[in-house]
Amino acid sequence: MKKMIVVFLAILGLNSCAAPEMEEANIHEMLFNQKRGLISGVEPGDSWEDMKKNHHPDWVIREDHSDGMNIYQYRKDWDEGYNYMYLSVSLDENDKINQMNFSMSATTGNLLQLKKLEMKFISDFSLISLTEKTNDWTYFAENGDEYNVSLTTINIEEDHKILTVNVLKSN
Repeated sequence: MKKMIVVFLAILGLNSCAAPEMEEANIHEMLFNQKRGLISGVEPGDSWEDMKKNHHPDWVIREDHSDGMNIYQYRKDWDEGYNYMYLSVSLDENDKINQMNFSMSATTGNLLQLKKLEMKFISDFSLISLTEKTNDWTYFAENGDEYNVSLTTINIEEDHKILTVNVLKSN
C-alpha cells in the first residue's frame, strides 16, 4: 500500500510540473482576429498610444523606461517559466512604430501550438506579400513604407523552442 501511495504522489508531482496548455483558439484570437494590422492588430506606423488602446484583453501591457531601457510590449505568460509570447515595438522620433518583434516560447506540451503558429504566420505573410512560402517577406504598411519580415524558429533544447518574427523598416 505504501508503494502505491508513493507512486501516486510521484505521478501527481509530475503532472503538477507539466506546462500549462497554450490554447490554439486563444492564441489565434489574440494574434489574428483584428480587422487590420500585421500582428495582433498592430501596424508599423501606428503609435504606442493607439496600440495600448486597441489590444486584446488577454495581453498585459508593459512599458518600462528604467535603466535607460525603452520597452513597449504586449505580453502573455502561461507560467513563470518558458511558456509565453510577447510583441515588442520600437518607436521612431515621431513616436510611431518602426520595428516589431514577436516571440513565442514553448516547452513540451505546447510545441505543437508553436509549430501551428509558425505555419499560420508563413501562410499569412506569403499571402499578403504575394510571394512563395519562405521565411523572409517584404511588407508594405498602410503608410506605404516598406518593411522586411523574417521568421525564425530556434531550438533551445529538445523540449524548448522559440518562434520569432521580426519586422524591420527597409533602408
